[in-house]
Amino acid sequence: METVETSISAGGRGVQPPPGRSGHRVVCDDSYMYVYGGYHPRHGPFRQALRLNLFTSEWEEVDSPETSSYSFSSGALTPFIPGDQESSDSFLGPCGVPGGGDDGGGPTACISHCMWKVGPQVMTLGGTGFPFGSTIGGTVHVLDVDGGTWSALGTSGQEPSPMYGQAARRQGEYVYVVGGTSGYAFTLDAHALHLPTRTWVQLHAHEQSHSCHKKNSLGGRYRAEIGVIDGRIVVVGGASALQVFALDTVPVLEGAGEPWRLEKTNPDPATGEFPRPRRAHAATQLGTDLYVCGGTDDEEVFDDVWRLDLATMTWRRLFSLPQPLYFHDCAVTPSGCLYVFGGVPELGGCEERSDKVYRVWLHAPPLLEAAWGALSHPRPSASHIKAMSSADLLQAGVPRSLTRRLSRPIRREKPPLM
Repeated sequence: METVETSISAGGRGVQPPPGRSGHRVVCDDSYMYVYGGYHPRHGPFRQALRLNLFTSEWEEVDSPETSSYSFSSGALTPFIPGDQESSDSFLGPCGVPGGGDDGGGPTACISHCMWKVGPQVMTLGGTGFPFGSTIGGTVHVLDVDGGTWSALGTSGQEPSPMYGQAARRQGEYVYVVGGTSGYAFTLDAHALHLPTRTWVQLHAHEQSHSCHKKNSLGGRYRAEIGVIDGRIVVVGGASALQVFALDTVPVLEGAGEPWRLEKTNPDPATGEFPRPRRAHAATQLGTDLYVCGGTDDEEVFDDVWRLDLATMTWRRLFSLPQPLYFHDCAVTPSGCLYVFGGVPELGGCEERSDKVYRVWLHAPPLLEAAWGALSHPRPSASHIKAMSSADLLQAGVPRSLTRRLSRPIRREKPPLM
């Protein structure tokens, strides 16, 4: 796993990359890693969407920097003053109505939310503001990555309750959402959003558990992760107020109306070991494999990376992160390159937040991707390629699908209603 040396795009005049953060979310396509939200003890919540160009390794602002404590245009960080934070969620409008509040920015519930990507749109759900639990999101918000504007998505059906720390996974036309907390109660509710019709379906209604309840392996939880295979949901880890959940036996939901049940997983065939219980880990899915990175059991912060084959329910230990992390996030490109960003490296009131980006290929890259990636090493080569026009690159034999990855300018205008 290598560290990505990032910089700021030519359009930004800042002198430093985005500050470290925790509780943010990331998603990837072949061109960019998109980041929204997060928290830093000295700089507060980040109501800001960023993207990292995966070829040039340059950061770009996607939405307006006016609602964030950091801006590329100034390169400066605004000190965090807790009393300045809002205490209510104002994102209740139908799709097409700005969903970021009166200032037009992103959701104030920008910590421990969930996020997924649909074409040129990044969507978020849930999350909390600061103080944690004071603002809890319950609306799906849509960021148009081409226009840099936010809107609220109008949905129907049995919507999930406002929560933060829930897990989400997109598979085909559905987004599956499980668990979360209101700040005092924990749930294992399961819902699915049908994207073409914007309709929510409740798959399972779970009795919320409070901190005074006894430990329960099928109990409600937050900061878990899920994998989905043919509509079958597998929950990995997470925590309640009383326990951090194990990964050797995991909750499984077969479909709508079915009960949760516990299923034993299989250990790594090479070592006979399972990953240790954890929460605040990161996970991403490629095909039928769920990749789980880092996390904590509240005694130790982990640096291990595991793969769970959702078809056979077998674990394999793969490699280690460059540093232990929790409350970080990860995502994988369609071609199979894993990216990890941010997180907390230590327990015990640590104010440090990682600003590092790490990447690794999960399998041998396709030949086209390998050739394209070779152009960006060393970095001066990337700068040289970026300076060439699209016509020059096309004439040199570079496919148009690759030249489009170099830069996709953001239109600073409101897109048409969805």
